[in-house]
Amino acid sequence: SWNVFAIDLKSENHDSATWGNSSDETDWNKAAERIILSLSSFSGLFLVGGIDWGSHFQDAVDFPIDTDDHALNNRIVYSPHCFGRNVYEMPERKVRGSKFQMQDNLKKKKLLFSLILDSDQPVVVGSWGGKVNAGSRDKFWHEWYVEWLRMNCITNNVRVLDINCTTPIEFKLELLNRAQPNPTKFLTQNGKVCITPGVFPEEHCR
Repeated sequence: SWNVFAIDLKSENHDSATWGNSSDETDWNKAAERIILSLSSFSGLFLVGGIDWGSHFQDAVDFPIDTDDHALNNRIVYSPHCFGRNVYEMPERKVRGSKFQMQDNLKKKKLLFSLILDSDQPVVVGSWGGKVNAGSRDKFWHEWYVEWLRMNCITNNVRVLDINCTTPIEFKLELLNRAQPNPTKFLTQNGKVCITPGVFPEEHCR
């Protein structure tokens, strides 16, 4: 037996990658469709990231991933990556003022946020995080982002280790606990794996 339940098609497309109907050579959405069709015998989920390092889905509403196979389409999940300003600077994050001003600015941009809020496509944030050090530019962004994840019922994965991937960062662990205080838990017992389902932190998500 095997336990692979999902395939992430490609991590963080960037540079010349496009999304839409402009070029077979650069349109990532078309490449994703071809890859999924070539893996049609796989029975799990297909995770599709955006362009511009995985964060942009601005054209996915007009050009959704469509393999012309209903069964395959039902197993496609958009999986955006989103990092703070200390990792990757984007104009949408250069916002001064309240969290509400940042949220309003982000909603005006056709990024992963508009996709998640306006599309019925399943979404799981594939990766988010950054150099959330005291006084860094990332701190404001991540505090806002955690609240956004909670209120919009979004599941997620976050990098909580330092650059050497061995030492947990306390502030990130606190952020993660705020984002999901009741995660799914796995426990091995008597040669079996016991699963305790997680619970969304906000009641309106349950």
